[in-house]
Amino acid sequence: MPDSPTVRDSSRLESDDGVYYPSSDKMGESGLQNSTARLLVDLLADYLRRHAHPAVVGNNQFFYYRRGDPHAAVSPDLYIIDDETLEQADIPSWKVWEHAGKVPTLALEIVSDEYRKDYADILIERYEQLGVRELIRYDPLFTRSRTRRRFSQFLRDDRGRLVPQPEPIDRVRSACYDLWFVRQPNNTLRIATGPNGDTLWPTHAERAAAEARARIDADARAAKAEAELTRLRAELARLRGA
Repeated sequence: MPDSPTVRDSSRLESDDGVYYPSSDKMGESGLQNSTARLLVDLLADYLRRHAHPAVVGNNQFFYYRRGDPHAAVSPDLYIIDDETLEQADIPSWKVWEHAGKVPTLALEIVSDEYRKDYADILIERYEQLGVRELIRYDPLFTRSRTRRRFSQFLRDDRGRLVPQPEPIDRVRSACYDLWFVRQPNNTLRIATGPNGDTLWPTHAERAAAEARARIDADARAAKAEAELTRLRAELARLRGA
């Protein structure tokens, strides 16, 4: 999660309320954090599309939840907004009051090298105030300590509080979607399906490779069947000649 946006020249306004709401904090990300988020965006978008679930999946955009206060913001490393047809490219930032109060159903934070910032209590407070139903925090470089966890999952209760759930080990099942987030040996994160999250959802490259293998196998079976049919015809012709 990047730091809060910095309010700049008030003569540059992004909203009609006279307040500038930055769409970027100009801060970089670690390579692992960035590659993991981009991979998950592609996988989740493909998963939701194939399940006919209308939603937008995006990452690293500011969500403003209090009109007039540009500091009341949070920037998820990944988010899903249900029942939304906008493309991520059409969302410079998200002001909740401009979208009838709609907020992400799920947000995911990937802990950076500055892990203390990602474990700060204000992270949970901001997501509570935004109104997300589920928050997952993944620490790819987790080392056993009293403060760090590989996975942390928080679910919204009836009072609007994000309540921590029992600590998962190497994967966590989403409470809002029928899928799992599963840690990989290279410390990236993938989504998976099945009762225990054992079936990885394929990337576009993996799906294309599997389809190519299936076509090759089908062609080989067809060629074998054709050869057998030719042999049988020849044998039938021989028997008739005899």
